[in-house]
Amino acid sequence: MAVRRCGYCGATRGSTNARGDWVCYACGQVTVADSSLAGVTASGSESGNLRVTCPQCGSPFRAPTSLVGRTVRCKLCRTEFTVGGPASEGDFGGVNPAAGFRQGLPASPLPPTVAAPVPVPGGMVPPPVPVKRSFHKETVLILSLGGVLTVAALAVVLVVAIALRSASSSRSEARLDSQPTPANRTPSPQNTEEPRTEPATKPVPAPPPSPNPSAPGSPPAPAKPVEVAPDQLPPTKPPSSDLAPKPPELRQLFAELAPSVPLISVRLDAQRGGHGTGFVVQHRDDWYVATNNHVVEVAASGLELFFLDGKGKLLCRAASPRVRIARMSREADVALIACNDIAAELARHNIRPVRLAPRDYQPAVGEKVFAIGHPGVGKGEILPQTLTEGIVSGVGRRLQELEPMRFIQTTASVNPGNSGGPLFDFQGQVVGINTLVIRRSGNRDVNLEGLNFALEIRHLHDLLNNANLSYNEREIQEMLQRRLRPPAKPIPLQPAARKVLERQVVIGPFQQQRFTFQLRAGEVCVLGAQPLAVDAVVLTLYSPSNQRVVQGVQTFDNAPLVWEVPANGQYTLWVANPNFAPAEVRLVVGAVRSPD
Repeated sequence: MAVRRCGYCGATRGSTNARGDWVCYACGQVTVADSSLAGVTASGSESGNLRVTCPQCGSPFRAPTSLVGRTVRCKLCRTEFTVGGPASEGDFGGVNPAAGFRQGLPASPLPPTVAAPVPVPGGMVPPPVPVKRSFHKETVLILSLGGVLTVAALAVVLVVAIALRSASSSRSEARLDSQPTPANRTPSPQNTEEPRTEPATKPVPAPPPSPNPSAPGSPPAPAKPVEVAPDQLPPTKPPSSDLAPKPPELRQLFAELAPSVPLISVRLDAQRGGHGTGFVVQHRDDWYVATNNHVVEVAASGLELFFLDGKGKLLCRAASPRVRIARMSREADVALIACNDIAAELARHNIRPVRLAPRDYQPAVGEKVFAIGHPGVGKGEILPQTLTEGIVSGVGRRLQELEPMRFIQTTASVNPGNSGGPLFDFQGQVVGINTLVIRRSGNRDVNLEGLNFALEIRHLHDLLNNANLSYNEREIQEMLQRRLRPPAKPIPLQPAARKVLERQVVIGPFQQQRFTFQLRAGEVCVLGAQPLAVDAVVLTLYSPSNQRVVQGVQTFDNAPLVWEVPANGQYTLWVANPNFAPAEVRLVVGAVRSPD
């Protein structure tokens, strides 16, 4: 059975109506059954045009009637066929798809195209058949070209993105490598290369790499970093101070240095004595304990050294004559105790000389320092191996009464008993010798804090290197014996005198004490003081209106001060010790009624 095609769309599914005309299910067009033209469908005989269908691709188009019997070429598939000839029928078994049911009928013009489909007999409309659209060569070529361009554009975008990402990663790594490593952080083993430095000029990013023609489809190679000539690199920065080795902790320094800071006990006689602090030093082959002059100048009956560990446990001890005063400076408050006879014993107990700072070294203001010593709290009680910490408040300090000595001012607390002890920095070297503390100013009602002074280390270097700066042995013995005085004689008072005050006190170096008492108008006040173990003390009396009325110096054997009281009231007496050594003072104040 011959297959029929629609003369409009080329579809093969359809049916005949009551007149025998072919009705296409796809487009609804009607093909008149009386047409005998092969491959020609009449459309508008008035206009003289024919509707021709290509036998190869089924594409319809219009052609003038003058082309009947002539060979034409399809505009889409480029197939040649004869309009109305047998060549267009061969593909369909000799039956033209537009010829209708009858063959050999004379050609007649087709009626105008009906817009609406003609219903089939019986009122049944068959289901619509999907149209098979054929793609022509030009359309396929255009679509193929568009797809190729799209893929190429996507590939370019991908390559650019990879290149930008690589450049960003390189810059990030350069910034990370240029940062210094923290001091407490160990670099990872794989990062052993020297840190890279960024060039002074901004590097030009490398262009995206071209694909390798020998390996199609392979991923692009990563972008190579731009190499910079060595002369364009900035100079390498010196290592940061943060990478310097961290100094040891204070507790470690104390445990190491405390055994080298002995307690010095001195005896003036069987009843009187004192104590101070020192530290072990070595000069050439000689071992000494360095301390202050005022610590050992009252050692008329001898001295003794006690070496303790950081917990106060006794390691060893040595007394005169195994240890003796070797040098006492004429210019500064510094002395040396010879310890050569016990050097081997000290070495057995791992007691080593401390390290001294250079002669002209001065710590920076604000630098942390610490002191080790053996302060006393009165009545013979001692607090051994006391550690105090502070900062350097000033350097090169001068005190008018203590020229030519130079001091380091510090906030590390020192007290009586710390005299002669070392002031360390956090490198473990001695930068000063703790010497004095000032607690009160010239104004008697003002208390001072933080005025602790350590002798500069250059004074110790000078005494070690130049023995001529020291008193000779005879002068040292005379000085010690001068302190050894007979017991104090009673301060003479008249039998009728009223004892207002009688005390025996100990006043620390460069300190003073206050006493108050009542006096009556018309009385004669007698002020007597006997200093022991020091040369002199200073007495100053203030009236009830805070006016200074009497001031004088009292020695061991001079006469008391006498003054007539002008008015009733409470008077204040200040007793000051201007010496480096503690002063034991016997004080008596009496009042005698003035004769009329």
